[in-house]
Amino acid sequence: MRSDLDEGRQLIPHIRSYIRDSTEVLQRIKKVGDLPPNSKLFTADAVSMYTNIDSDHAIKSIDSWLTELAYKRALPEKFPKTLVVDLLRLVMQNNVFEFGSSKWLQLTGTAMGTPVACAYATIAFGIHENRQILPKYQKYFKLFVRFIDDVFGVWTGPSDEWSNFKHDMDKCGLLRWEFLEPCDSVVFLDLSITINRDDMTINTRSYEKDLNLHLYIPPRSAHPPGILRSLIFGRLRQFYNLNSNIEDFQSAAKNFYTYVLKRGYNEESVKPIFIEAAEKLDARAKCKLLLKDAEDWNKSIPDNESKEERVFFFREFHPRDISRKTIRDAYDDTCLPLFKSAETPDENFMEISQLTVAYNRPKNLRDLVSPSKLTETPGGEVETYIVS
Repeated sequence: MRSDLDEGRQLIPHIRSYIRDSTEVLQRIKKVGDLPPNSKLFTADAVSMYTNIDSDHAIKSIDSWLTELAYKRALPEKFPKTLVVDLLRLVMQNNVFEFGSSKWLQLTGTAMGTPVACAYATIAFGIHENRQILPKYQKYFKLFVRFIDDVFGVWTGPSDEWSNFKHDMDKCGLLRWEFLEPCDSVVFLDLSITINRDDMTINTRSYEKDLNLHLYIPPRSAHPPGILRSLIFGRLRQFYNLNSNIEDFQSAAKNFYTYVLKRGYNEESVKPIFIEAAEKLDARAKCKLLLKDAEDWNKSIPDNESKEERVFFFREFHPRDISRKTIRDAYDDTCLPLFKSAETPDENFMEISQLTVAYNRPKNLRDLVSPSKLTETPGGEVETYIVS
């Protein structure tokens, strides 16, 4: 059942406003180019999107939209249209959840806690966008994107059409939207986006909420040593991509370095990793200058991993356990020769070229003192307060 519902994820790219993350927002922004003088930025937030999507209205819309895609031959080959609609109806109308020792049937809204909820919500409103919003207001958009319940756009239309646009956004069942009126600077996802009025281009820089406590894994935590390296490389690469100006990147990297030290790490262990990551980013920037665009850069990286047959060895991590290298050496000495000795075609599935040691996190204090399951005291069970 879950695999059949996952087929619906293939339809998300048909939602014209859909974006995966802030990286795709940047890609869309680059395609906008120079803006007209009357351009303004805006954002919108859905009010409790999941709970305010009317199931009957959404499933009916999805059913007719799939029929439309099938007529245009836009559905994937052998896509189970009828089955997907029936399963969506089954999940959305029969979601049972627990509160304490009581069980409840969800009567309306997106079935909370289900794997399909995010894709379902994205598509449900995306159909309204494709059919009503974009055809009517596309001429006023230099950009219009949405990440689930957050919208960002560049508006170039008159004020009366802006009012009409906001009104039409609320014509999708019970769902309502709250708008930030058009201006020169907005925050969207982890981006601060601004119109540069000097050259009418869009500048971006990384954004973090004021309440971000930067609670990175402390040095005494029982995690594999590579976690810190991955954290630093990943965050610096993200800052490099999100910030249009090198000064903003340098400021974000400097603040991040300070936050890491405040978590208890010493400069001797952290500084070399920062320097190595920065050098790799510099090398990447120089290579990109030799290529036509970012797509060529991505295509130039050989995808060796996708061609390898690998096996995963799962193990609970312990700081005093044997190392990854010891496990790989044992694998190379014992298992690998057996796999390579396969001669008949029927045994080709044993030709495994790489072992990946994947660690599971052991239980920690948080698991013990903050369990997710509600513990009820005798005589204070939930059902004792429920009046039937």
